[in-house]
Amino acid sequence: MNVAAGLLLAWSSALASVPSGISDGYRRITADFPRPVLVNADFNTGTTGWELPVGYSHDPRGGRSGTGALKMVRTDSTVYTLAVQRIKLIPQVRYRFGIWVRTEGVAGEDSGGTICLEFSDEKGWMGGHYPNGLKGTTDWTWVEGSVAVPERAVGCTLTLYLRQGMTGTVWFDDAKIEPEAGVWTAHQIYPSHESVDAESGRIVLASLDGGMFLPPPQKVDEADLVCRIRARAVGSSWTWAGPIPDRSS
Repeated sequence: MNVAAGLLLAWSSALASVPSGISDGYRRITADFPRPVLVNADFNTGTTGWELPVGYSHDPRGGRSGTGALKMVRTDSTVYTLAVQRIKLIPQVRYRFGIWVRTEGVAGEDSGGTICLEFSDEKGWMGGHYPNGLKGTTDWTWVEGSVAVPERAVGCTLTLYLRQGMTGTVWFDDAKIEPEAGVWTAHQIYPSHESVDAESGRIVLASLDGGMFLPPPQKVDEADLVCRIRARAVGSSWTWAGPIPDRSS
């Protein structure tokens, strides 16, 4: 098709009408996975479930409702310690995680008290996702992130900490982690400036998926479609809807 006017990309979980057979192949995972087990996420049973180094302690009335919280105090900026809980997650599934954070007198160049989710394989550390934290003196604030577990990951850790090179006091309460739907994004790489060449009518898209997309057991309903791509031209239009044709495309 010769696209002369422009391109519209629309991502949708449902379509009004889909040609027969076009939805066969893949479905988007939403609530198909159980929530991970996070032990003592509210710190109401002391420090059970958490690996705590020097500087961390249980504050029995430091939480958001006057209940338990994890308290971290650092007076020496050269000290760097982490509070860790090892959890079991499913590779290639995207998870949203977060915690309530309160700070007092946190100083330094980095972003402050925060949470992160890290991964490892047989060779060791693979990286993770590191949301910005809080510094200065702040009231309770929700800090969260979202990341897909790498395919080769065999270990996952949820970490509460104060960024390196910083000092101050941080409280943590009511941690949470749960699976969420996969996310697929596409970016136009040819032609540049999000335009369409009127002579060739051709574009090139780079795509990236985060989270798991799996073949359906039997049939895919319209509500399970991953996306919709619609191209419009003067006097005509064309729509493609369905699975991701190729993960590397």
